[in-house]
Amino acid sequence: MKYIKQEFKILLACFSYFTRIPIWKLIDTSDVNMKQTSKYFPLVGLFIGGLSGLIFYLCNIIFPIEIALLLSMSTSLILTGAIHEDGFADVCDGFGAGYTKDRILAIMKDSSTGVFANIGLFIILAIKFFALMSIELDYIAVSMVIAHTLSRWTSISFLYTHEYARESSDSKSTIFVKKPSKYEFLLISFWMLISFLLLPEPIIYQALLLIIPIYLFKFLIGIYFKKKIGGYTGDCMGACQQVAEILFYLGMILITNDVI
Repeated sequence: MKYIKQEFKILLACFSYFTRIPIWKLIDTSDVNMKQTSKYFPLVGLFIGGLSGLIFYLCNIIFPIEIALLLSMSTSLILTGAIHEDGFADVCDGFGAGYTKDRILAIMKDSSTGVFANIGLFIILAIKFFALMSIELDYIAVSMVIAHTLSRWTSISFLYTHEYARESSDSKSTIFVKKPSKYEFLLISFWMLISFLLLPEPIIYQALLLIIPIYLFKFLIGIYFKKKIGGYTGDCMGACQQVAEILFYLGMILITNDVI
C-alpha cells in the first residue's frame, strides 16, 4: 500500500510539472524525486491528447471543424502552458542563430524569442492545424490521443539513448536527467502502445508502423544534437515532441485517405 501511494505521488508530480493543473492543492509532492517521474510522461500525453480529442469531438457537434480544431489545440496549449512549443521555439532560435555549442546553449536558455522562434512556431502550428484538417473526420480525435502519447514517448527516449548537454546544474530540466531502468522504459512504452488500442483493425497495424519513421527521425535529430551540442537538453526534447506529433498526423493522413 505504501508503494502504491508513493507511485501515485510520483504520477501526480509528473502531472504537476508538465501541466498547469494545480496538483499542489490536492497533495504535497515536494518529497518526490523528480527523476522518477519520466516513466509517467507518456501517460500525461495520453491525458492531454484525450482531453483535447474530447473537446474536438464535442465542439464539432455545434461548430465548424476549423473552430473545433482551434479550440482543441488551444486546450492542449493551456493544459501544458505551451512547454513543448516553448522548447521548439528555443531550439529554432538556438540552432538557427548559434554557431558554437556555448552560443547555442546560451540562446536556448534566453527567455526572449527571436525571428527563428517566431517563424518556427507559426509554421509548426499551421502544419499541425492543416494536418489534422486532412485526417478523415472519424479519426481526428483518436489521432490526437495517440500523437500526444507517442510523441512524448519519442521525446523521453532521449534519457535512455543520449547524454545531457549542459554541464551546469541550474537548468530546470536537470531534475529529470536520469537514464530509465529497463522496467521503467517498458512501462513508458506500455503507456504509448496502449493508446493505439483506440484504433480499429486494420488501421491499428498501419498506425503502429508509423513508430518506425518517427523513431528514425528521433535517431537522426539525436545525431545532429550530439554533433552540435554534445547531447540533448529539455528544449531539444520539447522540439522532438512537437515534430513527432506532426509526423504522426501526416502518417494518419496517408492511412485514413487510403494513400498507403
